[in-house]
Amino acid sequence: MFSGVSDAAVSILRSAFLACSAYVKPAAPHRLSPYGDYELCIQSSIASLPAAEELFDRVYRVFQGETTLQGLGLGALLSNALRAVVAVTGREYDLSALLSTVLLGLVAAYMTRRGGSLGEVRTFMRNALVSAGTQDALEFVKGARQVGGDLLLALEEAGLTESSIRVEGLGLFDVLESLGEVCPAVRHSLDLELASRSRNTIARCRRSGGDTNSCIVAAHLDMVSAEVQRYGLGEVYEGLVGGADVKRFVKALIAVDQRLRREGVRLGWTVAPLAYAVYVMISLGEL
Repeated sequence: MFSGVSDAAVSILRSAFLACSAYVKPAAPHRLSPYGDYELCIQSSIASLPAAEELFDRVYRVFQGETTLQGLGLGALLSNALRAVVAVTGREYDLSALLSTVLLGLVAAYMTRRGGSLGEVRTFMRNALVSAGTQDALEFVKGARQVGGDLLLALEEAGLTESSIRVEGLGLFDVLESLGEVCPAVRHSLDLELASRSRNTIARCRRSGGDTNSCIVAAHLDMVSAEVQRYGLGEVYEGLVGGADVKRFVKALIAVDQRLRREGVRLGWTVAPLAYAVYVMISLGEL
């Protein structure tokens, strides 16, 4: 079992690294960013890896009939990951990187044991989250309150408290769904349909001769099409999906990156669907 978990951990970490580091992704982490978000993305992923490995192991035991989806302990695992990340980074964390890294443990276990499409993985992930009951929800919220930051602000905006969760009998999926309405990082960490779209964009770019870095940037731009149109990056996007090297467009991308950040636009939520897409492609030998 350890060998399988170890192999999965390497692929998860590689996926998170590529999703965080691909450059230049306007208003999102990338390795040329001088804003500190790249380092935060990487550290949030690395510190979440033990929780991802544990989730991989538990899901694998579900397939072996040794436990059930209700016994995964998803709330506690996510809470543990939150605390592990802030122990490394302080009060800041990259929520998209953290959530997607942990949930990649589930994705990896499913694909290792059963293979299948992203659609099948999406159904399994939803079933696992729906199976996580009120105690899981309370564990997650407890961890979120302990670490503070963006997640605590989202809880307050969504009107979620331990008391309301108990009274309404909310499960973990209910809580995450409510948070997703006010927090794009949560919403898109649960969105494997968007990951499937990103995979298609990366695959199209690769077929045209694009390198991995450039193709991940193309997938980022595809997900933020409103900003692409607003800031005149349509030609850049078409060039990338056509196989062009991103280095041709670095100056234009950095200029838009700087402008978006000055305007307070944050698009780091794309890290999660990118990480999912990259993991699937790695596992299938497409990257």
